[in-house]
Amino acid sequence: YQGKIMEKEIDELNSLISNPKQPFTVVLGGSKISDKINMIENLLPKVDNLILGGGMCFTFLKSEGYNIGNSLCENDYIEKAKQLINSQYGTKIHLPFDFGVTDSITNDKRKDVMITEFSNNDIGIDISYESIEKFTKILKNSNTIFWNGPMGIFENKNYSFGTKSIAEVIANSEAYSVVGGGDSVSSINMFTDITKFNHVSTGGGASIEFLEGKDLPGVNIYKQLIIE
Repeated sequence: YQGKIMEKEIDELNSLISNPKQPFTVVLGGSKISDKINMIENLLPKVDNLILGGGMCFTFLKSEGYNIGNSLCENDYIEKAKQLINSQYGTKIHLPFDFGVTDSITNDKRKDVMITEFSNNDIGIDISYESIEKFTKILKNSNTIFWNGPMGIFENKNYSFGTKSIAEVIANSEAYSVVGGGDSVSSINMFTDITKFNHVSTGGGASIEFLEGKDLPGVNIYKQLIIE
């Protein structure tokens, strides 16, 4: 017997990928594309919109030829990002186009610029107003939302605007909302009411692997018990 929490976790995540009420929007953030690439590839055919923020979006933006300054980038994944953008599902991907930037993440200075205005010393640390407005429209028109990963360095109040805005939009949305990942849960507890979300994943890395489409022995046993 798997227990009620795991049972609910599997049912919630399984319904996300097998029977979401559309439009289905996934919001992914966090620092590294390498942590989410398998999930992106598995979910992209199933979603209506994939919103990307956080440090991971800069690898995609660099693949499109933008100067991202000193922002986080995984150069080994630039070609993969380009392939995804140019794929048959590429139009589902929504990238930010304005950012809060700083010249050092150890200070609290922030200025907001368009991606076309980045200097070589700029470090993207948050999404900004126009991107948030665009993403808000998408989220308000969604019936199912899955969110994993913050939009910036939300722990610093000067860099938290994007994550706070997205958390509030999803919390107040009429969509069925599922959130996963420790940073996302922390930001919800910081900025809004966690009870406004329909399901908060407690599965950690295993939940990500489930959404990547990986074979998980414990989940397979549960599925067999259900079938029997």
